[in-house]
Amino acid sequence: MSKFLFSFIFPIMMGGCPLFEGAPGEEELEQPQEEEEEVPEEIEEIEMASLEIMEEADLVVLLPEEEEGEDEEGGGEEQEEGNETNQEDEEEESNNQSGDEPDYEETILGEVLSREMEGMEEEEEPEKEEEMPRERQEAWENIKQKVTEIHDQWDDLEPQLKEEGLLEEEINAFEEALEDLTARAAEQDRFATLVQTNKLTDPLADFLVPFYEEPLPEAHQMKYYVRSTVLNSAVEEYNEARNILDEIQERKLEVAGALENAENEEGEQMAEELDTSIENLEGALKKEDPGLVKIKASLLMEGIVEIMEELEELEEEGEENEENNEEEEEEEEEAENI
Repeated sequence: MSKFLFSFIFPIMMGGCPLFEGAPGEEELEQPQEEEEEVPEEIEEIEMASLEIMEEADLVVLLPEEEEGEDEEGGGEEQEEGNETNQEDEEEESNNQSGDEPDYEETILGEVLSREMEGMEEEEEPEKEEEMPRERQEAWENIKQKVTEIHDQWDDLEPQLKEEGLLEEEINAFEEALEDLTARAAEQDRFATLVQTNKLTDPLADFLVPFYEEPLPEAHQMKYYVRSTVLNSAVEEYNEARNILDEIQERKLEVAGALENAENEEGEQMAEELDTSIENLEGALKKEDPGLVKIKASLLMEGIVEIMEELEELEEEGEENEENNEEEEEEEEEAENI
């Protein structure tokens, strides 16, 4: 009799007591919430450094070869020959250092970059503006320094991306672009530096995928294609520019769709304006007018930056709603168990 009772009661005690290994105690029932992954700050730092490199390389044409008075020991004849040149340089330098905006008509990406960077800087605390270089060699030294900074930032970012499971080909694409940029900057090749720095920003969209929902990475990549359109039109490669416009159109579908699905008036208006801006850029490419292309591309870039801000806000709202729903479900489950 006692053996029978023991064999019946003991399994019940084993199953009901949380002290035994494997028992589902209250502590195990509460699952820890997953921490939200933060976007590595190096991605934004590399992007901003890339934009600054393109801006400075583009402005090189507005700068004198060297500052007045650097070669005064070159002799009387050289001084006389250089007087007229120095006068022209002095006037050009005076215009550039007067505090006015640079003359973007002489640049390729100037207005596009200005609209893009202005929109990005509004999100952050304003930093002290860097003074424009006084001569070309100073500009190239600044560019080389920024390239070196990107190498350092990449050394910190690469292991983080590998932990996130990024494909090797995406990592290699960035490294190849960075190597090419380093070489072009050392050669002081203005247009090649613009092209290679722009290529450097393309893989950054892939780097955002583990941290953001679609279509924010697609919107980011649209910026790369807008710059590519302007660069190709600057060398009269209009067929290639039109092919790139197709890439913009493809990504527009997802971006505009997300804005329209948000079911708010502001998002729908942004989607309509995006469509109009792309059509206007397409019209400029048909006319094969590089000046008009720059204007339409700069307006499109401004719109994309605003859209990216809206998409980030929508994603934050979605995450908050998801957290609230999870909390409500947990409260309902607790109420049912009481």
